[in-house]
Amino acid sequence: MIINKKCLSTLFALRVNPLFRNDNDLCWLINHFQIETIDFGDIPISSIELLMKTKRIRNPNFYPIIKNGLLNELNASEIFKKVTHLKLYKRTEEDQINEMKNVNNLILKYYKSFIHLNYLEGDLELVLYFLSRYTNYGREKFIKIPSTLLIYSLNGNAIELKKSNIELIQKIESLIPDNQIINFYIIFDNNAKKELFKSQVTRSWYRRISYELNEQWNKNVICDGGCCILFKRLVDNSMNELLNKMYPKELIFEEITTTTKWDIPSYITTIHINYSSKTTHWKFKPTLRFIKELFMNQIDFIIISSSLENLQQMFLCSCQESTFQNCEMKSLKRIRIINSFHLNFYKCSYGSLEELTIINSGGVHFTNLIKSLKKIELVNSRRLTIPFEHEQDNIFTFYIESCSEVHLSPNILKLLNLKSNHHEFSNTFYFPPIKEYQNKHLFTFNKFISFSNDIEVIEDSIRRIKDKNSMEEYDLIVSRDFGTFANYYKKQMFSTIQGEVYHLKGIRYIEITVVGNSWISIGCIDEENYECTISSQLGWLKNSIGFHSDDGKVYLESTYKTIAQGLAYGNKVGQTNIIGIGYDCFNEEIFYTINGCFWKKFKIPWRNVAVAISFGKFHPIQINSGRKPFLFDNRQIFSELLYNS
Repeated sequence: MIINKKCLSTLFALRVNPLFRNDNDLCWLINHFQIETIDFGDIPISSIELLMKTKRIRNPNFYPIIKNGLLNELNASEIFKKVTHLKLYKRTEEDQINEMKNVNNLILKYYKSFIHLNYLEGDLELVLYFLSRYTNYGREKFIKIPSTLLIYSLNGNAIELKKSNIELIQKIESLIPDNQIINFYIIFDNNAKKELFKSQVTRSWYRRISYELNEQWNKNVICDGGCCILFKRLVDNSMNELLNKMYPKELIFEEITTTTKWDIPSYITTIHINYSSKTTHWKFKPTLRFIKELFMNQIDFIIISSSLENLQQMFLCSCQESTFQNCEMKSLKRIRIINSFHLNFYKCSYGSLEELTIINSGGVHFTNLIKSLKKIELVNSRRLTIPFEHEQDNIFTFYIESCSEVHLSPNILKLLNLKSNHHEFSNTFYFPPIKEYQNKHLFTFNKFISFSNDIEVIEDSIRRIKDKNSMEEYDLIVSRDFGTFANYYKKQMFSTIQGEVYHLKGIRYIEITVVGNSWISIGCIDEENYECTISSQLGWLKNSIGFHSDDGKVYLESTYKTIAQGLAYGNKVGQTNIIGIGYDCFNEEIFYTINGCFWKKFKIPWRNVAVAISFGKFHPIQINSGRKPFLFDNRQIFSELLYNS
């Protein structure tokens, strides 16, 4: 059950263990219930108080509270003795290799404290290390071994079926008593040898379905979170017998080499088509009539001509030379195209299309007339053909930034008050017009553009429209031209809550209101060189800097080295903090403010600086780009910046 304040009496009457979904629910839970067992489901734990008040703990993610020092050698033994289900992780990212090592070291040091452990899951080497000590190298295996063991990775990567890995597995098997009570499972990646792992003790499972391996593997394919992965060659309806047993809602096609006609079952509503090495055009033949979401990533030369009558949203990323041909898309509401080139929508029908977003792309052409659009966003793109005609009763918004060779219908050009041969949009264009953007001498911020299908930007508010399946997936929004040589001479207007107004040349600044518990990073990127489609927090990748809400650290082009320690502004439930980020164009410096007070500045040698925010799980946040007074009003700092400008 999801906790709601109104259902308190019902919960007491039913005597059930409630399921909480966020930290507000969690706090309410502590105050109103004597907690017996909590299954965290890998959600990061931010409250040591919750662990103290809980009798039994399942699937805890100790990473945040060990990282922040709340869980340490003084209380580890008391907490660990409550754990019944434990997962031991390893990571491949450099920052998390070090951080997770600290977490695992504490767990391994106090292995004797896990007196109620009955389920253990994790990385092959870590589990072996833990079990060796936990069972006193097998001497106490009949007493202490957990009843269920699951291995799914080796050093953070998928497990391959090779000799060295089998030897590690056999060492774990030697720690398991031969009493038919212990369940030991291991998940392998597929391999080219078409071999199965054979063991009397271990039950093996596999991550991906492939036609060549159908007879040997398919009885042991894992359906993770309602998602199946299909690999390489796919053939006809023979796949459906297996899919009917697993009943997934989502299919991922990876590195597809050949396809034939195949009726994809109606219970599958989401399709991902990823990674193609094709160099000539090829036809994707499975029928897609029942799917509601289509995601394509790094796909070239594909031709899709299937009916897409139930499709509601389409997301194309890093695709080239691809065509949708004669597709019926009567239910399609949303298309997002990012980093893609030479895409054609030829004679497709889309009577319900409301949103079209094209970012960093070129050569995108629609042939059939579109009448239902309510929102168009075109950013840093060229050679676009969009035959859109505005119907009188429809209200729509139009945003275009740094685009060229954009071909719109005469009806739209007239509505936008543009000439019939207007195809170039070197500056930012809004419709309906925004008053403050009409003054060409003042700097005005470009709209924040989402590089994800799961984040929605509505004016100054950012919210998540789809929950993440993984704690390691991040979304990004970007406002381009935050600091560039081309606009440094323009002045930005600053107003303070005291009513004072400043106009500063070459100084850019915004404020973001963050409500805990939110896992975000606020920073800047080199917009010419940063890869916006990679899932990452700001500052972890090259050409980015980010101030992180969970630990208050500033990362610069590194996942493990930090350059400053500040306020962990997003890790306390119910607490609101206002983080400001600015850029001094003259000195090439980024500066931060915290709750109205100047904090730090950092030298950044990038030519074109964009301001950005990256999101994990978060509460809705607000962005103030100057339409409201800023909390930051330090006159001395303003005077210094004014003097410099």
